[in-house]
Amino acid sequence: RKGMLGQDRTILITDNPELFLAPVNTLVREMRTRTNQLRQLQHRLKKGSAQGQSSSRQSVEKQQAKILCGRHMKELIQTKLRHVQEKLCLSDHVDHTAWHRLQRTLLGINILFTDQESWPDENIVRAYRSQHHIEEAFKRMKNPHFVSWRPMHHRTDQKIRVHGFYCVLALLLSSLLRRQLARKGVDLSLVTMLESLSQVQEIALVYRGASSKIKPVLTSSTLNATQKQLIQALDLKRFQIA
Repeated sequence: RKGMLGQDRTILITDNPELFLAPVNTLVREMRTRTNQLRQLQHRLKKGSAQGQSSSRQSVEKQQAKILCGRHMKELIQTKLRHVQEKLCLSDHVDHTAWHRLQRTLLGINILFTDQESWPDENIVRAYRSQHHIEEAFKRMKNPHFVSWRPMHHRTDQKIRVHGFYCVLALLLSSLLRRQLARKGVDLSLVTMLESLSQVQEIALVYRGASSKIKPVLTSSTLNATQKQLIQALDLKRFQIA
């Protein structure tokens, strides 16, 4: 436990090898690109000096800063700009101490803090890694066709609150339905699930004769494999009019 943002919190540090490799590869690629650009700048300085042209120190420093503007680049790539026989000379090298320190203290590491004192470590990590479900849910409310917040044809605060309530309620019910399907082995996105269900239709076959009878059926000629799976998993045939 430690003080965090003015409150005592439970602190947990996670080290994820999978999250370590991706930024390492990205940084190596970025360092290679930046050092190549610095080499090109060195070549231009030498070429300009050979032709009697010279760049100002301020201009070179500005170009150098632009090359090293990426995250961690100024920390990882050290440069030295000096005058050699009244000519500007630029050199650079990778700071391996900073590189190892960055790998040890930042890459692949997350610092989590929570006020859930009774939670075991596994639950804290699981809750943190599950937050993308909430982000995905709010993203879905921007979908123009399903569980959509807009268009909202209201202006008064009271009606906007009601609109917000039934939008969140629709999201909740749709998410519960998706969870029910997932438990039965049907793993679909919320939009795919709603789109597939909305295309399932019921038709009524009317048989005329001495005793007219109506036989409602779910359309089967146009149902795809996903829709048939949904009908079976949710037992939709029980809603057919007898």
